Amino acid sequence: MTLGYIELGGKYMIKSTSIQIFLSCSFHEEDKEIVDFFASICHGLGIQCVNVDKGFGKTPQETARQLVSDSHALLAIATCRDEMTKGNFMMPKAVSEEITMAFANKKPILIFAENGVDMEQGFISPYHTHLRFNRESLADPKFLKKAIESIHGLKMGVISPEDLQVAQLGQEHIFAEYVRHLVELVEQSGSLVWRYSITRRLKFTSRFTEAIQHGAWEAVPPSETSGCNIKWSARFHNGNKAFKLTPTEEICTGDNCQISLNIEPKPEANDFIEYSVLFVSPYLNPVFLEDIRDPRAKIIINETEFLCTDGMVPIVRTQNLKIHFRFPPILGLKPEDFVPIVGSYTNKIDYLVESEMKRMIVNKENFGGNVLIDIYIQSPLLQHMYGVAWNPVKRPFEVT
Repeated sequence: MTLGYIELGGKYMIKSTSIQIFLSCSFHEEDKEIVDFFASICHGLGIQCVNVDKGFGKTPQETARQLVSDSHALLAIATCRDEMTKGNFMMPKAVSEEITMAFANKKPILIFAENGVDMEQGFISPYHTHLRFNRESLADPKFLKKAIESIHGLKMGVISPEDLQVAQLGQEHIFAEYVRHLVELVEQSGSLVWRYSITRRLKFTSRFTEAIQHGAWEAVPPSETSGCNIKWSARFHNGNKAFKLTPTEEICTGDNCQISLNIEPKPEANDFIEYSVLFVSPYLNPVFLEDIRDPRAKIIINETEFLCTDGMVPIVRTQNLKIHFRFPPILGLKPEDFVPIVGSYTNKIDYLVESEMKRMIVNKENFGGNVLIDIYIQSPLLQHMYGVAWNPVKRPFEVT
């Protein structure tokens, strides 16, 4: 998957992918500079902050409850309020209540707690992440770095990889002459791992200064990830200039990896570049039925329920797309067990597009016990998933 990034202050920040968080804070005048400090960081990271003010008709508590529910996460600024014992303070009551609301709504919570605020209050300690601050040294470089990284991490934690696709590369600057996507399950060091390999030839229609992002993630949540992060690599193949790709790892876990590729020199109109990106992990797809965390139907095709889907979602104009799937005999599946699909895609397949499925050329064959599937499409629709659906079998006893 390819997503748009811009470079800001030496770090790659998300372009035009904004989220809304509830900023829980004190409105006392002595806390204003502190609140403005954290709000400014949020603004710089493309985060819209909302909270309760006098412009709402409902009571503050009703308004807060609704805003918390509508927000992606809660950022709390816990300043010192009432002193309980010497040097030990309570946070503002409203902040404490709003944290409870966020927890009830299962929202991610990040708390910046002023030194002296009691963070062992029963209902708070089990379910929050908090960092301490001193109001006299907010501008300390080490704390500033930690604050920015923490808030950026909060943002990245609530934006799904699918949502990031909305922040796609500027269509007026770039298109893909062709994309080749390989999905295969292979044996590596005695274990089965999935390999996603994407080769693209990009053509630039004007000067392009942004970074390119690629990502891989599990479409069906696995039963476990065992702390094994997705492995990745990027390789330049050719171009009309001696381009250099500099990759940066944005986030990488066992089931989600996002990297940015910076191109130097910056491409100009009529330049082209061809490169490949590889992602490797045991958890990009379930292998057997027992590997699915939630084995409920994900999609229904012709009254048949399917648990697994995989493919590619174009987010850049593409002239020619080819997807090749290679499934080994150990899966216990036949070519007819795989059904080709095209569906409008947000964070899941919303609905199938039969007219687009008729445009798609699909070849399926059994090759030495391996199931090989090729999908071809000219000018695929953006934000539509092209791929296959299938149901995994139960794990054979002899497979470990």
